[in-house]
Amino acid sequence: MSFNYLTINPSSGIPIYRQLMNQIKALIDSEVLNMGDTLPSVRHVAAELQVNPMTVSKAYNRLSYEGFIEKRHGIGMIVCQQSQKSYALRRHEIKGVHQQIVALFEA
Repeated sequence: MSFNYLTINPSSGIPIYRQLMNQIKALIDSEVLNMGDTLPSVRHVAAELQVNPMTVSKAYNRLSYEGFIEKRHGIGMIVCQQSQKSYALRRHEIKGVHQQIVALFEA
């Protein structure tokens, strides 16, 4: 998949890795990227956007941590979540668990 429709704006004040994350999340939400789709390599995206590969790697790692993508051995990074709605639900559940843990320690 070509990511030639991703753009970055170095003067926007938003970190480049965050711009990439936001755009990839939007592509998932709009179903341009679907569950099981493979993302281009870090090197490929970095070369196309003329950014440091570590910037793309940071975006991919954070997207992985948030559950949007995952690394598959021999395949690369794939989309593993269909929409941000699922992310919002998971985040709400985690917040509830966090509040329960805090309440336990405060008791």
